[in-house]
Amino acid sequence: MSDRLTPTAIAEEAYSATLNARVNRERRVGPAGIPIPLGKHVYRKAVDGPILTRIALVAFASYRRAKLPPEAWAATAASLRADLLARFPADDMRVLEKYGCASAQETAFIEILCGLYEKPEQVHLGEPILLPANAQFHVDLGGKGGSSAPPVPADTVGFFRTIVETRRERERSFDPAYHWCGVFRTQEGRWPRWQEIERQFPLIGEWMEGQRNG
Repeated sequence: MSDRLTPTAIAEEAYSATLNARVNRERRVGPAGIPIPLGKHVYRKAVDGPILTRIALVAFASYRRAKLPPEAWAATAASLRADLLARFPADDMRVLEKYGCASAQETAFIEILCGLYEKPEQVHLGEPILLPANAQFHVDLGGKGGSSAPPVPADTVGFFRTIVETRRERERSFDPAYHWCGVFRTQEGRWPRWQEIERQFPLIGEWMEGQRNG
């Protein structure tokens, strides 16, 4: 078979190269370092798939930071730390350490009970403290079944509820974006424009608009 290009193929390649160059010129790289397509541009799977994946990941990270800011993590860590120090006095822990029953730990593990299985959360305590090997917490957000771990301090329950809510929001509003484009093409016979992606996933669209104006 000949590798010779036909005039039509040459013309199509030239048009595609010209279109890609124009689209890339019109894209603005936002403060997050990601090229942000204009709403009027058509989503191109080969080129835009990786970009949409990055956008969804970084947009969610920004959303999560807003819902769970550093000061909220710090306050939760301080409350958990105070509870652990009260339950496991340092003098007692130093004795247990001699027998290999306690060790310095800087992370608290929280079992989350809320119906279906929920991935445990980890909270950095700021600096290591001596604790038994099985020291952990649980937080009951309406789950079924008990836990042998003690409950988290009451003032931290809202924080862990927000963690679960942000996980659900990720599943609804961020993670499905990439696969939705393929579903759209199957149903409509074409790839969506970016403005259609942004309308379908408004939290992603809000983040992209901020990057365009940033």
